[in-house]
Amino acid sequence: MGKRYAATGKNQTEAVLTDLAKSAETAEHVAFKLIRHFITDQPTPEMVDPIKNVFLSTDGDLKAVALALIDLPQAWSLPLEKIRTPYEMTLAQYRALNTRYKVTESWAFSEPLYALRHMAWEAPSPKGWSDDSLTWLNPDAMRVRLDIAQFSSWWYKPDYQQNVVALAKSLFDSALSGETRTRLQSAGSPNDALTLLFASPEFQRR
Repeated sequence: MGKRYAATGKNQTEAVLTDLAKSAETAEHVAFKLIRHFITDQPTPEMVDPIKNVFLSTDGDLKAVALALIDLPQAWSLPLEKIRTPYEMTLAQYRALNTRYKVTESWAFSEPLYALRHMAWEAPSPKGWSDDSLTWLNPDAMRVRLDIAQFSSWWYKPDYQQNVVALAKSLFDSALSGETRTRLQSAGSPNDALTLLFASPEFQRR
């Protein structure tokens, strides 16, 4: 960065980190990563610059940055692009059905993650798991996701599974596509409908 720092021990390190945290490059990097994580695999300058500017103008206030991300027009206008990671997908099933995790049945949570190679603390590199949707879109993973959707519809057995269409509407509101709604309505059984819901594009994506 073209700057030298006096060898003052801890103060030197803190001075370097402070300048790095306030740099435009750091602001751009953070903005890019947030947009790629929440909105799209291909952030554009039109998306990055507003978040970057908020980061710089607030001295890195992450709450302000998060609110700016929510206010970004592309967060609401782009089609659903980001694939849920296996961990997110599994948690989404619990939340959708208002089901609590049971330690005595931990295998029902962990086995899908093993099958999709996304167990906690087992990332293949220090960088952690990939944030790219294509990582989770390979053919074998998609096949396993469909198997998990079928397994989950059988395992969780929610009390309200007789009305899966209503559940889908409550989860996705206007984002629920006509095609998915039609498929759910024509399902042969409540379990089939729940399988279709878990396998639907709306449920598989953030």
